[in-house]
Amino acid sequence: MNANSNQYHLAQRGQVSERFGKAVEQLGSEQQELRLGGIYSLEQLAHDSPDDHWTAFEVLVAFVRSHAPLDQRCVPADKVPGEVAAISIDLQAVLTVVGRRTWQNDRGLVDLARTCLVDADLSSSHLAFAYLYNANLTGANLIDADLSDANLTGAELTGAELTGADLADAELFDATLTGADLTGADLAADLHGTDLTGARLRDANLTGAQLNSANLIGVTLAGAVLTGVTLDGALYDSTTSWPEGYTSPR
Repeated sequence: MNANSNQYHLAQRGQVSERFGKAVEQLGSEQQELRLGGIYSLEQLAHDSPDDHWTAFEVLVAFVRSHAPLDQRCVPADKVPGEVAAISIDLQAVLTVVGRRTWQNDRGLVDLARTCLVDADLSSSHLAFAYLYNANLTGANLIDADLSDANLTGAELTGAELTGADLADAELFDATLTGADLTGADLAADLHGTDLTGARLRDANLTGAQLNSANLIGVTLAGAVLTGVTLDGALYDSTTSWPEGYTSPR
Protein backbone atom coordinates (compact mmCIF):
# COMPACT_ATOMS: atom_id res chain seq x y z
CA MET A 1 0.00 0.00 0.00
CA ASN A 2 1.53 3.32 -1.05
CA ALA A 3 1.49 6.47 1.08
CA ASN A 4 -1.49 8.01 -0.72
CA SER A 5 -3.56 4.87 -0.36
CA ASN A 6 -2.63 4.62 3.31
CA GLN A 7 -3.65 8.21 3.94
CA TYR A 8 -6.94 7.65 2.13
CA HIS A 9 -7.64 4.55 4.22
CA LEU A 10 -6.89 6.41 7.43
CA ALA A 11 -9.14 9.27 6.38
CA GLN A 12 -11.95 6.83 5.64
CA ARG A 13 -11.56 5.14 9.01
CA GLY A 14 -11.56 8.53 10.67
CA GLN A 15 -14.86 9.44 9.01
CA VAL A 16 -16.40 6.13 10.06
CA SER A 17 -15.24 6.61 13.64
CA GLU A 18 -16.66 10.12 13.69
CA ARG A 19 -20.01 8.94 12.34
CA PHE A 20 -20.09 6.07 14.80
CA GLY A 21 -19.35 8.32 17.75
CA LYS A 22 -22.02 10.83 16.76
CA ALA A 23 -24.62 8.08 16.24
CA VAL A 24 -23.91 6.53 19.65
CA GLU A 25 -24.15 9.97 21.25
CA GLN A 26 -27.55 10.49 19.63
CA LEU A 27 -28.66 7.05 20.77
CA GLY A 28 -28.02 8.10 24.37
CA SER A 29 -30.01 11.32 24.07
CA GLU A 30 -33.07 12.02 26.22
CA GLN A 31 -34.85 13.29 23.10
CA GLN A 32 -36.63 10.62 21.12
CA GLU A 33 -36.02 12.40 17.81
CA LEU A 34 -32.27 12.31 18.35
CA ARG A 35 -32.37 8.66 19.41
CA LEU A 36 -34.18 7.83 16.19
CA GLY A 37 -31.53 9.70 14.25
CA GLY A 38 -28.84 7.65 15.98
CA ILE A 39 -30.63 4.40 15.17
CA TYR A 40 -30.89 5.12 11.47
CA SER A 41 -27.36 6.53 11.36
CA LEU A 42 -25.99 3.26 12.74
CA GLU A 43 -28.00 1.34 10.17
CA GLN A 44 -26.59 3.46 7.36
CA LEU A 45 -23.06 3.13 8.72
CA ALA A 46 -23.42 -0.66 8.81
CA HIS A 47 -24.55 -0.55 5.18
CA ASP A 48 -21.72 1.74 4.07
CA SER A 49 -18.99 -0.06 6.01
CA PRO A 50 -19.49 -3.85 6.17
CA ASP A 51 -16.43 -4.12 8.42
CA ASP A 52 -18.36 -2.15 11.04
CA HIS A 53 -21.68 -3.87 10.45
CA TRP A 54 -21.61 -6.12 13.49
CA THR A 55 -20.32 -3.45 15.85
CA ALA A 56 -23.20 -1.17 14.86
CA PHE A 57 -25.78 -3.89 15.41
CA GLU A 58 -24.25 -4.99 18.71
CA VAL A 59 -24.86 -1.44 19.92
CA LEU A 60 -28.45 -1.46 18.66
CA VAL A 61 -29.26 -4.84 20.21
CA ALA A 62 -27.69 -3.70 23.49
CA PHE A 63 -30.03 -0.68 23.36
CA VAL A 64 -33.01 -3.05 23.30
CA ARG A 65 -31.69 -5.12 26.21
CA SER A 66 -31.07 -2.04 28.34
CA HIS A 67 -34.34 -0.24 27.47
CA ALA A 68 -36.68 -3.24 27.43
CA PRO A 69 -35.55 -5.57 30.21
CA LEU A 70 -37.77 -8.40 31.36
CA ASP A 71 -39.02 -7.17 34.72
CA GLN A 72 -42.25 -6.62 36.62
CA ARG A 73 -43.15 -3.69 34.36
CA CYS A 74 -43.27 -5.86 31.23
CA VAL A 75 -46.81 -7.14 31.70
CA PRO A 76 -48.43 -5.45 34.71
CA ALA A 77 -50.45 -7.78 36.92
CA ASP A 78 -53.65 -5.78 36.37
CA LYS A 79 -53.36 -5.98 32.60
CA VAL A 80 -54.20 -8.68 30.08
CA PRO A 81 -52.62 -9.30 26.66
CA GLY A 82 -53.85 -6.65 24.25
CA GLU A 83 -54.09 -3.98 26.96
CA VAL A 84 -50.37 -3.60 27.52
CA ALA A 85 -48.95 -0.25 26.46
CA ALA A 86 -47.59 -0.28 22.92
CA ILE A 87 -43.85 -0.64 22.46
CA SER A 88 -42.03 2.70 22.25
CA ILE A 89 -41.30 4.25 18.87
CA ASP A 90 -37.52 4.09 19.24
CA LEU A 91 -37.50 0.48 20.43
CA GLN A 92 -39.70 -0.50 17.51
CA ALA A 93 -37.34 1.35 15.17
CA VAL A 94 -34.37 -0.66 16.47
CA LEU A 95 -36.25 -3.95 16.07
CA THR A 96 -37.23 -3.04 12.51
CA VAL A 97 -33.64 -2.13 11.64
CA VAL A 98 -32.25 -5.30 13.22
CA GLY A 99 -34.83 -7.43 11.44
CA ARG A 100 -33.93 -6.10 7.99
CA ARG A 101 -30.13 -5.96 8.42
CA THR A 102 -27.77 -7.57 5.91
CA TRP A 103 -27.40 -10.63 8.12
CA GLN A 104 -24.72 -12.17 5.91
CA ASN A 105 -22.33 -9.63 7.49
CA ASP A 106 -23.09 -10.79 11.03
CA ARG A 107 -20.15 -11.91 13.14
CA GLY A 108 -22.23 -13.14 16.05
CA LEU A 109 -25.79 -13.95 17.13
CA VAL A 110 -28.55 -11.46 17.90
CA ASP A 111 -29.10 -11.59 21.67
CA LEU A 112 -32.59 -10.48 22.72
CA ALA A 113 -32.91 -12.95 25.58
CA ARG A 114 -34.97 -11.88 28.60
CA THR A 115 -36.33 -8.77 26.89
CA CYS A 116 -39.83 -7.28 26.96
CA LEU A 117 -41.06 -7.24 23.37
CA VAL A 118 -44.81 -7.19 24.01
CA ASP A 119 -46.77 -6.20 20.88
CA ALA A 120 -43.55 -5.71 18.90
CA ASP A 121 -43.68 -5.81 15.10
CA LEU A 122 -41.06 -8.30 13.93
CA SER A 123 -42.83 -9.38 10.76
CA SER A 124 -40.49 -10.74 8.07
CA SER A 125 -37.53 -10.23 10.41
CA HIS A 126 -34.40 -12.32 10.07
CA LEU A 127 -33.82 -13.78 13.54
CA ALA A 128 -32.38 -17.17 12.65
CA PHE A 129 -30.18 -18.52 15.48
CA ALA A 130 -31.18 -15.56 17.67
CA TYR A 131 -31.24 -15.79 21.45
CA LEU A 132 -34.82 -15.12 22.52
CA TYR A 133 -35.05 -17.39 25.52
CA ASN A 134 -37.39 -16.14 28.25
CA ALA A 135 -38.30 -13.15 26.08
CA ASN A 136 -41.85 -11.81 26.41
CA LEU A 137 -43.33 -11.63 22.91
CA THR A 138 -46.97 -11.52 23.97
CA GLY A 139 -49.08 -10.32 21.03
CA ALA A 140 -46.02 -9.80 18.84
CA ASN A 141 -46.28 -9.76 15.05
CA LEU A 142 -43.89 -12.44 13.78
CA ILE A 143 -45.65 -13.14 10.49
CA ASP A 144 -43.21 -14.63 7.96
CA ALA A 145 -40.31 -14.13 10.38
CA ASP A 146 -37.24 -16.36 10.08
CA LEU A 147 -36.81 -17.90 13.53
CA SER A 148 -35.11 -21.07 12.34
CA ASP A 149 -32.68 -22.47 14.92
CA ALA A 150 -33.62 -19.64 17.31
CA ASN A 151 -33.52 -20.29 21.04
CA LEU A 152 -37.03 -19.53 22.32
CA THR A 153 -36.83 -21.69 25.42
CA GLY A 154 -39.33 -20.45 28.00
CA ALA A 155 -40.43 -17.58 25.74
CA GLU A 156 -43.88 -16.03 26.22
CA LEU A 157 -45.70 -15.93 22.86
CA THR A 158 -49.31 -15.75 24.02
CA GLY A 159 -51.49 -14.42 21.22
CA ALA A 160 -48.52 -13.92 18.91
CA GLU A 161 -49.03 -13.84 15.13
CA LEU A 162 -46.70 -16.40 13.56
CA THR A 163 -48.45 -17.12 10.27
CA GLY A 164 -45.91 -18.46 7.79
CA ALA A 165 -43.04 -18.13 10.26
CA ASP A 166 -40.00 -20.39 9.90
CA LEU A 167 -39.36 -22.09 13.24
CA ALA A 168 -37.52 -25.11 11.86
CA ASP A 169 -35.13 -26.54 14.45
CA ALA A 170 -36.01 -23.78 16.92
CA GLU A 171 -35.85 -24.48 20.65
CA LEU A 172 -39.34 -23.93 22.07
CA PHE A 173 -38.97 -26.05 25.17
CA ASP A 174 -41.43 -24.85 27.85
CA ALA A 175 -42.48 -21.88 25.70
CA THR A 176 -46.03 -20.52 25.93
CA LEU A 177 -47.93 -20.20 22.64
CA THR A 178 -51.44 -20.00 24.07
CA GLY A 179 -53.82 -18.68 21.42
CA ALA A 180 -50.99 -18.03 18.96
CA ASP A 181 -51.65 -18.16 15.20
CA LEU A 182 -49.15 -20.54 13.59
CA THR A 183 -51.06 -21.13 10.38
CA GLY A 184 -48.70 -22.43 7.70
CA ALA A 185 -45.68 -22.13 9.99
CA ASP A 186 -42.71 -24.49 9.83
CA LEU A 187 -42.68 -26.08 13.28
CA ALA A 188 -40.30 -28.97 12.72
CA ALA A 189 -38.85 -28.09 16.09
CA ASP A 190 -38.45 -28.97 19.77
CA LEU A 191 -41.85 -28.22 21.33
CA HIS A 192 -41.32 -30.36 24.41
CA GLY A 193 -43.54 -29.09 27.22
CA THR A 194 -44.81 -26.19 25.12
CA ASP A 195 -48.21 -24.76 26.01
CA LEU A 196 -50.16 -24.52 22.74
CA THR A 197 -53.61 -24.25 24.30
CA GLY A 198 -56.04 -22.83 21.74
CA ALA A 199 -53.30 -22.21 19.17
CA ARG A 200 -54.03 -22.38 15.43
CA LEU A 201 -51.66 -24.68 13.56
CA ARG A 202 -53.69 -25.17 10.41
CA ASP A 203 -51.47 -26.35 7.50
CA ALA A 204 -48.36 -26.11 9.70
CA ASN A 205 -45.37 -28.37 9.09
CA LEU A 206 -44.59 -30.39 12.22
CA THR A 207 -42.49 -33.07 10.55
CA GLY A 208 -40.42 -34.77 13.25
CA ALA A 209 -41.50 -32.23 15.87
CA GLN A 210 -41.13 -33.15 19.53
CA LEU A 211 -44.45 -32.51 21.23
CA ASN A 212 -43.81 -34.64 24.28
CA SER A 213 -45.73 -33.26 27.30
CA ALA A 214 -47.06 -30.38 25.17
CA ASN A 215 -50.53 -28.98 25.85
CA LEU A 216 -52.65 -29.40 22.71
CA ILE A 217 -56.07 -28.77 24.22
CA GLY A 218 -58.17 -26.67 21.87
CA VAL A 219 -55.46 -26.70 19.20
CA THR A 220 -56.42 -26.65 15.51
CA LEU A 221 -54.21 -29.03 13.52
CA ALA A 222 -56.37 -29.37 10.41
CA GLY A 223 -54.15 -29.79 7.36
CA ALA A 224 -50.98 -29.96 9.47
CA VAL A 225 -48.19 -32.38 8.56
CA LEU A 226 -47.51 -34.65 11.56
CA THR A 227 -45.10 -37.13 10.00
CA GLY A 228 -42.71 -38.47 12.64
CA VAL A 229 -44.17 -36.35 15.45
CA THR A 230 -43.62 -37.60 19.01
CA LEU A 231 -46.53 -37.02 21.40
CA ASP A 232 -45.55 -38.90 24.54
CA GLY A 233 -47.38 -37.37 27.48
CA ALA A 234 -49.05 -34.70 25.36
CA LEU A 235 -52.36 -33.30 26.61
CA TYR A 236 -55.32 -33.23 24.22
CA ASP A 237 -59.07 -33.77 24.32
CA SER A 238 -62.18 -33.56 22.15
CA THR A 239 -61.44 -29.89 21.44
CA THR A 240 -58.19 -30.81 19.69
CA SER A 241 -58.74 -30.77 15.93
CA TRP A 242 -56.52 -33.35 14.17
CA PRO A 243 -55.74 -33.51 10.43
CA GLU A 244 -58.24 -35.48 8.37
CA GLY A 245 -57.44 -39.18 8.47
CA TYR A 246 -54.94 -38.81 11.34
CA THR A 247 -55.40 -41.27 14.19
CA SER A 248 -54.63 -39.51 17.45
CA PRO A 249 -52.59 -41.48 19.98
CA ARG A 250 -54.53 -43.25 22.72
